[in-house]
Amino acid sequence: MRLPETDTYKLIRKAILNSEQVIATYGNQRREMCPHALGHDNKGEEKVLFYQFGGQSSSPLGREGSPENWRCMRVANLSNVVTRPGSWHTASDGHSNPSSCITRVELDWLYLQPGRHLGVSHDRAEETLGKKSEWFRSLSLTDRMDLLCSFTDIALEINPGIADLKDAEQTSRSIRILSKARR
Repeated sequence: MRLPETDTYKLIRKAILNSEQVIATYGNQRREMCPHALGHDNKGEEKVLFYQFGGQSSSPLGREGSPENWRCMRVANLSNVVTRPGSWHTASDGHSNPSSCITRVELDWLYLQPGRHLGVSHDRAEETLGKKSEWFRSLSLTDRMDLLCSFTDIALEINPGIADLKDAEQTSRSIRILSKARR
């Protein structure tokens, strides 16, 4: 289901697609930022993950490339939004996981870059757990649930008797926890 989009949301999407800077007021402060991810939170609110490189901020900006400069913002709270061409700014570590800001990522600048792709590589040497995890985290919550349901359907198709088991036990190493959920 596609949610309705505001004009500001559409402008930020265009800025991501064109690697343009965004100048806007947020919290009564003029900010200079590069938008990295765009989508919605679990309440359906439009959210954007920015890398702020200039202007004012309620928390001090770190040095250029610092992960301290990530800003998660509600699109509805942005005003005086304009875009402009200019140097692209980002943290040296790519970007922090947008899912802590955005639960349904619709556009991510990182995946628009040459050599980046959302699919799992066909080269076995590149199919690392980290790459698979990165791909999975790029999916929206809806896509993740669809994938889980598909895997469940496949498991039941292969072994229909599994649904009748009373006390199924986990086999060792079938699930690997990558990190604890943040609350």
